[in-house]
Amino acid sequence: MIRFIARFTPISLVLVSALAVSASPSRAQYCAAPTTNEWFDISAMGGNLGLGNDAAIMCMWPLTFTLYGTAYDNIVISSNGYAFLTNAGFNPGCSVAPPPGGTSPSNVSLPNVSAPGALIAPFWDDLDPSLSGGVHSVGWALAGQPQRLVVQWDGVPHAGGGGTGKFQMQLEDVTHDIIFCYQDVDFANPAVDFGASATVGIQDATGTQALQYSFNAPTLSNNSCIRVYASCPCADGDGGGYGNPASPSCTFPQLDCNDSSAAVNPGATEVLFNGIDDDCNPANPVNPACMSVSASADPAQSAASAAATAVGVALPLVLLTIRRRRGAGKDRP
Repeated sequence: MIRFIARFTPISLVLVSALAVSASPSRAQYCAAPTTNEWFDISAMGGNLGLGNDAAIMCMWPLTFTLYGTAYDNIVISSNGYAFLTNAGFNPGCSVAPPPGGTSPSNVSLPNVSAPGALIAPFWDDLDPSLSGGVHSVGWALAGQPQRLVVQWDGVPHAGGGGTGKFQMQLEDVTHDIIFCYQDVDFANPAVDFGASATVGIQDATGTQALQYSFNAPTLSNNSCIRVYASCPCADGDGGGYGNPASPSCTFPQLDCNDSSAAVNPGATEVLFNGIDDDCNPANPVNPACMSVSASADPAQSAASAAATAVGVALPLVLLTIRRRRGAGKDRP
């Protein structure tokens, strides 16, 4: 294993290298969900990136990672808890002159054209690694399949005060999934704890497509991980072939609006007068009158309404029958 030892810094980068470049996913329909704890600690692997406050560095690795259909071989790592991919191109290693956009302390919601393109943000917030941290390394290592590029923010304090945080992002070869892991995101400051003032998510190079897991909300927890799937696994609760969330991994890629009933899905035929949106299309009629009767909170009122409806249908039929009988009597000799 090649190690690069540098000066003190609270951020470290390890590339779990690939022996060969893998094929990128054919479709990218991202979704995110909590996953098992896949923390891969790299704090003791030597070397460092040397980042200070509002600083960034660009690095290159010997494989490509695909995000929203574009393959990249360079990454810009910011001290403020995010990174973005680029194809700026230079010799393998790390550069101290990254392209613009790698140092912003002000997080925004996603998608956003003002944010860096090809963004990967495990915890975008105003962090200041110049205040404290640990001695870490940049190195190349092999750790099984699939290999992962790991970037770790280790013991980094928030600029607003409080304690320190420890979290990482992993870019996984083969699947092109992204994993965010959080060992400690309790900064002892309620204004920033657990992502209360951070952006967590990804976006494409144009800033027009994104998956935002959270924005300025304390949705994270210690000793946990989130997996961002490049191709959403099929979650088909009713076995109807449609998933919720929608996924190209299901038999049909459309969203199932009711994944607890196999009879309700985008491929179903709308059944009138049953008060159910059978085909997951609100534009098709489902007879609101029947829905209002069935949705009544008063059982007596519902029964009365149903009885009135029955009388309204039955009475004309009775009158018509009587008229026909009278008419038939007049024709008799």
